Amino acid sequence: MRWTFAALPWAECGPGLAMITLTYPMVFPENGREVVRHREAWKERWRKKWGAPKGAWAFEFQERGAPHLHTYLGRPQVDEEVFEGWVRRAWYEVVGSDDPLHLRWGVDVTSCFYGSAELNGARVAEYFWRESGKRRQKEVPEWFRNVPRYWGYWGIRPVLRDEEWTVDEWVEARRPFLALRDKKGVKKFAHPRGLDGAFVLSGDGFALADRLHEWAAGVVVDKAVGL
Repeated sequence: MRWTFAALPWAECGPGLAMITLTYPMVFPENGREVVRHREAWKERWRKKWGAPKGAWAFEFQERGAPHLHTYLGRPQVDEEVFEGWVRRAWYEVVGSDDPLHLRWGVDVTSCFYGSAELNGARVAEYFWRESGKRRQKEVPEWFRNVPRYWGYWGIRPVLRDEEWTVDEWVEARRPFLALRDKKGVKKFAHPRGLDGAFVLSGDGFALADRLHEWAAGVVVDKAVGL
């Protein structure tokens, strides 16, 4: 999830984004299929009102055992109160709540953008990964059935690029690659063993890969010439 969310083209979501948390009233579903139905119905309402949603979502459990959803979506450029009011009302109606307190408090909307468009992916991925690491939010109550997928994305797809490196190039690049964990804005994820791979999140991963590849290839060639 962390790697995929970092590769999503967040700039395509528009100039403004919002973290939207969708919770249930006192009575909540005990079957994941119902949660999925609510999620997709809310998504469809969004599509009809604002156009196809673009962003990511994650599924978790609250301490009381109730499921809830986190979404991070490009928000329409309308008045903040109008938008938040629509979000609350749409979710309230989708889940069939008749609790006025749920209409008021069942949804949290926070407009946020993590720095530049380039850095946004890494920051969003880190946030969702940190939240998913809270074990209690992923522990499934024994009475809950048909657990749905824990995360996904709407309207955008990861931007990926494949390129080949020789073993010698990877060996040369590994030291500076791992040293990036100490640099601001770059996060370390795994320390390779032997010839295992590794990855970091960067504000501009393609440019970083190009620089490392060019440098490592040059070192390998220089060594070969020296021999």
